[in-house]
This record gives sequence, C-alpha cells and structure tokens, in this order.
Amino acid sequence: MKQMIPMFAVSAMSLSVASAASYTVTASPNPVTGEITTLTDTPAIFASFDSSLGTLTEVRVKVTARESAHVTIENNTESAVTAQVTLNGDVSAYVDVNSNGTNDDAFGAEASLDQASGDIALEATDNGGVANNIGVDFWSDDIISAYESNESSSSLSSDLAYFVGDGISTRTAFVNAGGSWGASGASNATFQVTNHEGEAIVEVTYIYAVPEPSSFILAGLGSLAFIFRRRRS
Repeated sequence: MKQMIPMFAVSAMSLSVASAASYTVTASPNPVTGEITTLTDTPAIFASFDSSLGTLTEVRVKVTARESAHVTIENNTESAVTAQVTLNGDVSAYVDVNSNGTNDDAFGAEASLDQASGDIALEATDNGGVANNIGVDFWSDDIISAYESNESSSSLSSDLAYFVGDGISTRTAFVNAGGSWGASGASNATFQVTNHEGEAIVEVTYIYAVPEPSSFILAGLGSLAFIFRRRRS
C-alpha cells in the first residue's frame, strides 16, 4: 500500500531594518554679521531636508558666535587704578518652525558670551580729570572678542515637519544678538565702546533613518510549504 507522508519546509522571511545617517547644511549668509543694533530677527537661510533620503528622526541646530568691540577707558581720578573691561553678551539662532516669520519659536540654540580683559593698569589722570584719549591714564584695545558655540536638538514630530522638503527648498532661522560692555576698578573713568558687532555661523544637521533590506531565517515562521512524498508499503 502506498502512503502519503507529509513533510514541510520553512521559507525565508524578508524584513526591513533601518540604519542611521546624517548630513549638515550651513545657513546663508555665512556668517550672519553686523552691528549689534541691526542683528534683530536677521534671517539665515538653509536647505530643507531631502525626504528622498529617508525618514527624518532628529534635527540639531548649532550656533557658533562672536561678539567684538573697540573699547577705550581713561582714568579721571588723582590715583593710579587697576581696571577691567567685561562683556556680557549672547547670540542666538532660532528656527521658524511655526512659519510665522518671527523669532518666537522654541527650537534653536543660544551661545552666551562672557569676556573679561584682565587687569588694566591706569596711571593717575594727566589732564586734571578731563578725558583727552591719550596718555598714561588711557587704555585702548582695537578689538576685544569673545567666541562661543552651542547646540540643541529636537525629535518632536511637530518640529521635524517644518524641515522636511526636497533638499532644494529653503527654511529660515532668525539670528539675534545682544550684549553690554562694562568697566570696573576706577571710581571716575571715561569708558567708550564703538563698533560693537556680532556674528553667527548657523549649522543644521539632519539625522535620518534609511531602510535597508535584510533577510532572516525565522524558524517556525514564514510560509510553510507542505511536501508530500509517496512511500511504497
């Protein structure tokens, strides 16, 4: 008698996994620069994320900032003093994720700039306490600069949606700068700040997932093909 003996085979099952990739775009102009009074909601333009590359999972915004000024200080007292010049400033870049044309959005980066000149030795006034911008009681520095960078990131879908595009269309970050210079160490001094400038380099990094096919043999899963073999009795 002939019997049908069932046998089965497990076929391979193909799954997809994703690997991470990233690239960085730099905003234009590069750097964004100008007098502090003019760096208010100054636009910096950068390319959108190219959605053909994969799925955007995270965005990082980095601002590299500088503030500088020409600073002078003159001692108007009858005694020699040791003075210091300080800066308290900040430069920020915030992305217009709400597409409303202003810098009121939560996502961005801010660099705090604090700088001190060190000790400045100033002799007693050489002009009867009246500033004349010269002499041993006067100090001048062509440029005092402070540099700093900072980065923030977001994985919020509401933020990420703003960046997604074709890699050619553009998006906007707004650069703002502020700061104050001060002098200490002399009870009566003439302190002047000119050419107070700020600048920012804005970089946006896109981190995205790239689907990649990968085959796994999963025992007991997949499609089962029954094979019948005849056996003679």
